[in-house]
Amino acid sequence: MHKFRPVIAVTLAFAFGIMISVDLRIFIGIFLCLVALSILLLYSFYQRENVVLISVVIGFISLGVLWTQSSQMKPVNHYENLLVKEEYENARMMGVIITDVKLTQEDNFKKTSFRLKVTACYVQGKWKPAQGKMLVQIFRVIPLSYGDRIVVEGKIHSPFGFSSRGKFSYREFLKRQGIEHILSVKKDGEVDRYKMSPPNFFRKFALETNHRFQNILESHLSYRELGMMEALLLGNRQHFDSRLQELFIFSGTAHVLAISGLHVVVVAFLFMVFCKMLPFPRWTQYLTASFLLVFYSMVTGEQPSVVRATIMSIVFLLSYCVERETDGLNTLALAALIIFLFDPLNLWDVGFQLSFVSVFAIIIYSQWEQKMLEGKSFLERYDWLKSLINSLGISLAASLATGGIVAYCFHLITPIGLLANLIVVPLSTGAIILGTGVLMMGIFSPFLASLFAFCLKILVNLMAAVSAFFIHWPHAYFILDQVSWVSVMIYYGFLVSIYVLKPVAK
Repeated sequence: MHKFRPVIAVTLAFAFGIMISVDLRIFIGIFLCLVALSILLLYSFYQRENVVLISVVIGFISLGVLWTQSSQMKPVNHYENLLVKEEYENARMMGVIITDVKLTQEDNFKKTSFRLKVTACYVQGKWKPAQGKMLVQIFRVIPLSYGDRIVVEGKIHSPFGFSSRGKFSYREFLKRQGIEHILSVKKDGEVDRYKMSPPNFFRKFALETNHRFQNILESHLSYRELGMMEALLLGNRQHFDSRLQELFIFSGTAHVLAISGLHVVVVAFLFMVFCKMLPFPRWTQYLTASFLLVFYSMVTGEQPSVVRATIMSIVFLLSYCVERETDGLNTLALAALIIFLFDPLNLWDVGFQLSFVSVFAIIIYSQWEQKMLEGKSFLERYDWLKSLINSLGISLAASLATGGIVAYCFHLITPIGLLANLIVVPLSTGAIILGTGVLMMGIFSPFLASLFAFCLKILVNLMAAVSAFFIHWPHAYFILDQVSWVSVMIYYGFLVSIYVLKPVAK
């Protein structure tokens, strides 16, 4: 008998509402009238118990539609509603820098980039109050910082669309963060810093911590090692060697280099170890760990993947705080619902899809494995064999669950990833732990930081060597020309049928 999980039903209904809103563009008034009519008909022809359940489902579908539509509505004084198209070519914007300022200095290329919260725009010869966010790219190096209030002049244009590999769209990536335009400022374009806005204390402290951590890593690691560890710990890929990146992509282990669920789980574990040493009640320890996770997401620049993974981890932590016996699928569904409430368009984000289906597959597999291996006496005598079966099963479940999405979005299949991940994932976990040790000891004891860094160098180079070793195997990876969504649906239908027909432990 299957356990009823109400949160899953609610989340699926809400997600379906998001899909309806985005794809079909149903007029809200007509939709609500149809919903009301459907509920009246249900009350007339069906039993009351079924009517309540169906009414709740329809209600959350309606909420999904309304929430998605309202989240995409722009205020009247949004800069898009104030500027005419001709003014996009030579726009003057006033605003506050709300992110860290990134400086790029190469041989013949210099750039200063940041995100600007618009407060006013110059329209028809006068300044008008405005709202909105945009990405600013200045093609020279200027000493700006978070919290600066500035005036910039340049050309407003849309971000580029899809990348050369797969279906990743930079335009959609920025749109999910509330940014639909880029303001490009020429080398001689106007940039005036006239006032320092009172900064958010926690965000400012997080940015300063990020800079401090970067300096610690730079002082202990080579350029190649630095690029990998900044990607692993701080979400900064600025120094990451492109050739090294390809090794991880074609070996199916690129996910370890982007801060996501795996990294946040390891960091959450380290925070919990620290909090367990504090003489606080249990619920205080979990809340402290949750607060530290939020701060960590701010240190990494609040990247969407980190924020999503942080929300998931906090939901799981707080569920353990409330009760010891938790339902993994219900908790995962609750985390997804919270993520949708922050931004319903996360449903279409490839990073969210990969994280969600991989965690879902791991939970399903773990429950099935526990039933299948229960009472197997020979496994009790050989713990290493049980651990090996568990690692292989989890790697296979996650690889199969994400395989269809990866093939469709990135036109890549990596069969060797099943074996490569068995080695690279534990190595990356160790690298995260040692890297955290380097950062912490770098603040208090440079000598101990050097010891951590020595061990970290071994792991980082071993990760690269393992990835390079596996991609030279026959049929290690396949690059696909085109993958249709019908093929992906057939693939996942096949996986679902395997799960439905799976053997059940007696």
